[in-house]
Amino acid sequence: ISQLQYGTILTSLLITETGLHYMNPKFKTNERDIVYACKYRIAWAVKYTRSYLIDEVAVRLKEILETIAAENNAEIYELTIKPDHVDMLIEIDPYDGVHQLMVKLKGQSGKMLQDEFPALKKKITNIWNRSYFCGTVGVIMPSSIERYIQEQRYI
Repeated sequence: ISQLQYGTILTSLLITETGLHYMNPKFKTNERDIVYACKYRIAWAVKYTRSYLIDEVAVRLKEILETIAAENNAEIYELTIKPDHVDMLIEIDPYDGVHQLMVKLKGQSGKMLQDEFPALKKKITNIWNRSYFCGTVGVIMPSSIERYIQEQRYI
């Protein structure tokens, strides 16, 4: 196995709660000519960790989050909605940044859920806890950087 193949395999494996996954090793580009592969595990909780994300609220939240992500050039690979928290694996354009997307995901989804489910608004003024967890996923091997540099020669 060559060093390039080994690096591609390492950058393509992902461990999640559902097991080991092979990720497509293709890099993405944005209109600013940034080449990236930035995947994050992000989780956040309902305020006071109450169990509000059930039944039709959970279904609607999934739709809302997928729409917001798509509008912001982010791709959700895995999304788990538990009664008291959200956990996702997402790829985000580094120019836009994790925090900017999180402000939109939490802010817009919270407002939309409260507008669509008035019972939530009666129970709590803000659905989401202020904090969130964000961790990077994967390892970029030197061979991946070398591959990027080699590809730039032909542009």
